Amino acid sequence: MARSKIHTTTTPNPTTYHLAERLKGLAIDSLYRFTAGHRTLAPIDGHTVTALHTTHPWGYSAQLHATDSHGNLHAAAEATATHPLPTAISSRIRTFHSGGLAWHNAAARITNDACPDPADQTVYVASGHHHYELSRRLNPATLREYWDLRIDGQRHEPTFAGPTGAAEYVTDTTEARR
Repeated sequence: MARSKIHTTTTPNPTTYHLAERLKGLAIDSLYRFTAGHRTLAPIDGHTVTALHTTHPWGYSAQLHATDSHGNLHAAAEATATHPLPTAISSRIRTFHSGGLAWHNAAARITNDACPDPADQTVYVASGHHHYELSRRLNPATLREYWDLRIDGQRHEPTFAGPTGAAEYVTDTTEARR
């Protein structure tokens, strides 16, 4: 009888992308009851969650971070709202981890001078054994989202359905060879 191998991830630390998604939702929610300052929120999955709410000349921002008991960052997200309120709120994931890699959003940081443009393309970068770039694109014909992975500038085929699949692929293949 033939055996079929079932792919299981070898990632010692699973991706924290879904944790970052939860932080993104909390960042949006927190702007509805905005009070400037730094505070600790309810923990998520054993992670300490801190929030920094800031008033800017252009509007408001909420930056959330999830850390472990040693203070190591596992995920981060942010949301912004421009004046006058009520207005549209934009949000994004800033950081998530997969294995030993930290994936960072390459978009502009929040500053007092300008609100990040929500229309900017989503691009995550990570450095390990190679340089990785993960970018989101939308197929206009099907309105489906695809994620392109570049390893040291070379495009990897096939595309991925989401960032977690691409990040785990990197962790399980190219980074596993280290």
